[in-house]
Amino acid sequence: MVILGAGLDARAFRLAWPDKLRVFELDLADVLEFKEQVVRAEAWRPSCERIAVPVDLSEDWTRPLGDAGFDACSPVAWLAEGVLAYLSPQASNSLVVRAAELSVPTSRLGLTLASSRRLQAWREAHPDGASGPGDYVALWRSTAPAEAIEWLASHGWHAEVFDVAERSAAYGRPLEQDARRTDGARLVDADRR
Repeated sequence: MVILGAGLDARAFRLAWPDKLRVFELDLADVLEFKEQVVRAEAWRPSCERIAVPVDLSEDWTRPLGDAGFDACSPVAWLAEGVLAYLSPQASNSLVVRAAELSVPTSRLGLTLASSRRLQAWREAHPDGASGPGDYVALWRSTAPAEAIEWLASHGWHAEVFDVAERSAAYGRPLEQDARRTDGARLVDADRR
């Protein structure tokens, strides 16, 4: 399992993983350093082999991942949850391409895709680019192509794309009325064949 832009993700600590599973957490060095402070302070223990890999996803992250012990000959599950919007379109495309290059058949890719409508609305509301505390959309640099299935297919991924509210309801966890306004955000489940 490779979590791209892991941030403070706690899956390595809170999920029951299969034996011998390795979880690679990739993010900026300062983010991972902060996370390690929290992990130590709380005395958390991972339920798998957890490997933190400090990288900038807008640069070459494949070499540090390989140096950390990643095996490109084994199936892998990639997760890029909420990260592509913070990368340039070129870096997002490169991330998808590189993950495909490191994936054998049966490997999977999970993505969240930011809404271009939401970014456009933010830009119209903030023509000067000014933002306030907690305004995460101000940090977005891109959104995924409108034709996400075709985009991913061009890089070797067979994908299904879902609406966030619809997927939440399908899993028996419908969003609260206020949270249903997802502005076109999408969830992707893709695999290599």
